[in-house]
Amino acid sequence: MSFRSDLEGKLREYKLSEYDRPFDGEPEQCVIFVVGSSPARPLKKPFASYWPEGGFFQKAMLLEDIRPWGPTRRNIEHVAGEAGYQTTLVTNIWVKDSPRENQLLPEHRDTRLFEFLFRRLRPKVVLAHGNEAKDFFEKKCQGVKRNSNSAHAVSFEEHKFLLVCSRHLSHQMGEDEAKAIGRKLYQALASANAPS
Repeated sequence: MSFRSDLEGKLREYKLSEYDRPFDGEPEQCVIFVVGSSPARPLKKPFASYWPEGGFFQKAMLLEDIRPWGPTRRNIEHVAGEAGYQTTLVTNIWVKDSPRENQLLPEHRDTRLFEFLFRRLRPKVVLAHGNEAKDFFEKKCQGVKRNSNSAHAVSFEEHKFLLVCSRHLSHQMGEDEAKAIGRKLYQALASANAPS
């Protein structure tokens, strides 16, 4: 079964809306995940309209539709630009959008779809930004150093990857710091790809 078919099945199984955003980026080409808690803005169109059958993910269109960008999205784009835009998937542990984490209803704090993405796509490098994302990895993985912003080896089930933890990519973080995190992800990927 294809990744897309499996994803569509999971969206139905978990009773998610066609407007929920599981990620942005080209999923099967991405080896770096930038993981937050939940999307801040709702989509204006169904998610499938950004990812046409047999085509590539239309990230530019999605980014235009979620304007105006807040500080978190600007910083995400700085991180992705430095890490490698074509290899970076932006995703969240929760799929439902909410402008603030504390406004997300308890029934929407379901990580099953994120776990499906993680198991299926098996990223080599992950940035967990913010307490909720770091909490997730601390509970689910072995070897997490939540207060270390250096890349370190961890495992999720049998999958080993490099994890970088940072504070939330919000208004408290400037462009220079976000770009430095992106460079750190790029260097971690080079390390992960190096022959052993």
